[in-house]
Amino acid sequence: MMALVLAVVVAAPAVKAAAPFEGVLEYRLALQGGSGAVTTSVSGLGVHTTATVKYLDQVTNTAIVVRARDAEASWVWQAGEKRYTKVPVAASPKRALKAEAKGSAVVATVPCVVVVVTGPDGVSEYCSAVGFVGDATRELLLASAQRLAPDVEAALRSVNGYGLVVRLKQTSPDGKVLTGFELVSVKRRPIDKALFDVERVR
Repeated sequence: MMALVLAVVVAAPAVKAAAPFEGVLEYRLALQGGSGAVTTSVSGLGVHTTATVKYLDQVTNTAIVVRARDAEASWVWQAGEKRYTKVPVAASPKRALKAEAKGSAVVATVPCVVVVVTGPDGVSEYCSAVGFVGDATRELLLASAQRLAPDVEAALRSVNGYGLVVRLKQTSPDGKVLTGFELVSVKRRPIDKALFDVERVR
């Protein structure tokens, strides 16, 4: 009987780990007095984000690239000059934040952990897809692209709620201003490496 069990174990196929996420994430923005849409392309080379924001009567288009080869900075598209400009990551203040896990949810078919973070800037409800990206470097680049401050990251990690943010609701200290974003679409597909060639003048 023991030999039979061993034979079955040896013959069983190995479980293949899921490949790191590569593809496009589409978000909907909610702003006080405005709205917008964000498209984020993720690959091993980095994260390329474009956003269209309508605030009052003005429409703004932006593009930001965070690359694996120089993750300490962001590259911001300058439409007037038709080129990217390298911008160092600004120092982030350390705030006293309180994090509390609030269960789970599903956003655009992606399971996520709900965490409420309270601090001097108000209350933020994050829904983080823990482990969804499947690669620590890409998670780091996405956190930078999503402007996830180090103290917020630490707060999320303290309750096992760190990962790709698929939904965020932010409320000001007075409770009057509500902003945020929510994932609406996930598309796994190869990403054109030219998106990260920021030194080339268009």
